[in-house]
Amino acid sequence: MIDWLQLILGLFIGGILNAAWYYFWVDFDEKHLGKYRHRMLSFFEHFHWATVLCILFAETGLIFFFGVAVILLIDEAVAQNHKFSLGSGHEVESLIIELVILLLWLMPKYIMYKII
Repeated sequence: MIDWLQLILGLFIGGILNAAWYYFWVDFDEKHLGKYRHRMLSFFEHFHWATVLCILFAETGLIFFFGVAVILLIDEAVAQNHKFSLGSGHEVESLIIELVILLLWLMPKYIMYKII
C-alpha cells in the first residue's frame, strides 16, 4: 500500500532540492541553465541522482525516495537544455556514470546469487 504522506513529502523535498540545485550550482549569467559554476558537477546530472534514489527506493521500500526521484526526472525531461545529457558534449561521460551506478547496484546481487 502506498504511503501517500511519504510520497507527498518526497515530492515536496524533491522540489526544494531542485530549486536549491539551480540557486547554488547553476550559473545564471550564462545564456542557458546547462552551465554550472563547478565544471565537475556537469557530469553528474539530475537523472543520475534519480537513479540512485530509485535504487534506494527499490532496496528500502521507502516511497519518499521515489518522490524525490520523480521531481528530478521531470526537471530533466522538461527544463534541461540537454535532456538526459544528449548533445551536451559530455553524454559519453554521463552514460558511463549511469552504467557505473547500475553496475555498483547489480554486481553485489549477482555475486551473492552465484555464491548462494
